[in-house]
Amino acid sequence: MKSSSLRDNSDHPINNSFSLDGYIISSLHQLQSDSFLLQYAQAEVFFSLKASSENPDEPALPLQMEIVHSELGASVLLFTCATDSRLFAPFASLPLIKAVEMVRKIPQAQGLILQSSSTVCIQINQAELERIFRGSSTLSAP
Repeated sequence: MKSSSLRDNSDHPINNSFSLDGYIISSLHQLQSDSFLLQYAQAEVFFSLKASSENPDEPALPLQMEIVHSELGASVLLFTCATDSRLFAPFASLPLIKAVEMVRKIPQAQGLILQSSSTVCIQINQAELERIFRGSSTLSAP
């Protein structure tokens, strides 16, 4: 899995014709500008759900994202493609901005991984998520 971290690079061109998946793949050899995250705030991302109790008599738990271990530590793995064979059922989807809001509320999550349909991924730690998505105007970006 090839990954890159984020750096601020405001002059990095963003190709509006790319999906989030295509953007991550096309940026394989470049460090990412964090501005692309805001542009793709409404892009649908997919995540495996944490296994819940096998007992059908127990009450349903609220939506729980599965935690994986990465270079960042405990991270939530978000996929850009619903047909990715690495995405296990049961899974759910949300706009990226809503998924980021959830990840920021998970105490044990030290960040997230945006996994493209290829081997390219982007790892973002909690401090970067806070900096990028700080403020209610950012969180409601289109």
